[in-house]
This record gives sequence, C-alpha cells and structure tokens, in this order.
Amino acid sequence: MSDLTFRAEDHSYWLGAAQIPSVNQLIDLYSDDSASFYKEEHAKRGRDVHDLTVQMDMGEYPELLAPEEYSGYLEAYRLFLDEKMPNYIGYEEMVCYRGKYAGRYDRKAMIGEHY
Repeated sequence: MSDLTFRAEDHSYWLGAAQIPSVNQLIDLYSDDSASFYKEEHAKRGRDVHDLTVQMDMGEYPELLAPEEYSGYLEAYRLFLDEKMPNYIGYEEMVCYRGKYAGRYDRKAMIGEHY
C-alpha cells in the first residue's frame, strides 16, 4: 500500500492523511491485562532473539556465541529452518489490513508452495 507511512517520533501509522491504529495499540485496547505483555526484559529478549534468528537466516551460526538463556529459542528456530527450509522474500515490511490497522511483519516466506 503506497500511501502507508510510519512516523517514528510518535510510533504512528498513517494511511494518507488518516492515522490508523497499530497492532500493539489494538492489543492494548482489547487486552484485559496488556501491561503484562510489555515488560522491558521481555522486549529485550525478543529483540535479541529476533536479531539472532535473522543472522541464522543469512547462513550464520550466532547460537554458538549467544547467551545460554536464548539457546532454546535458537535451537527451535534452527530445527524449523532445517525442517521447513523457508525461502524468505521479505523482511520488516510495513503492511496495512484493509485500511483498518497497520504494523510491520518480521519475515515473509514461501514454505513449499505456501506463503
């Protein structure tokens, strides 16, 4: 969607001149206890594991030097890569669902004949 933009200064998505909610804003709105999802230690772990799995996608082996507490996540991801052999065709792209909300996916992949 070409007129979808993201403003980093206030973490907002815009479709033309209209602001639309992000996926995280909808989680906050509809969750009974959204604060429990956003502990900084969990966010850091998520960012770290995300960065390490991107390295794995590029054929690297960061799990050899990664902190021990991430080993289960990285082992599971390595098994996924070996079993499913995804062909990644997009990383970190902004998307909008029918003009109603927006976000950014981590990866877009073909696995066999399927997205």
